[in-house]
Amino acid sequence: MEYCAGGDLTNYIKKRGRVEGLEYAPTPGAALQYYPHPKSGGLDEIVVRSFLRQLGKFSPGNIPMFIHKTHD
Repeated sequence: MEYCAGGDLTNYIKKRGRVEGLEYAPTPGAALQYYPHPKSGGLDEIVVRSFLRQLGKFSPGNIPMFIHKTHD
């Protein structure tokens, strides 16, 4: 698993992308800003597709499983 500096997906959705450290520069040298989301609510389609593409990379074979074993 990789460390996500911006927190988890739930945090991103609740804050509608206003997560410190997740700003971007629209053009080189431009001021940093947050990704624009619809004023009516929800997340921009590009962001949602990005999340879905990343989540789609998981399959049952590559999701880390932690199993607690007791010693006899």
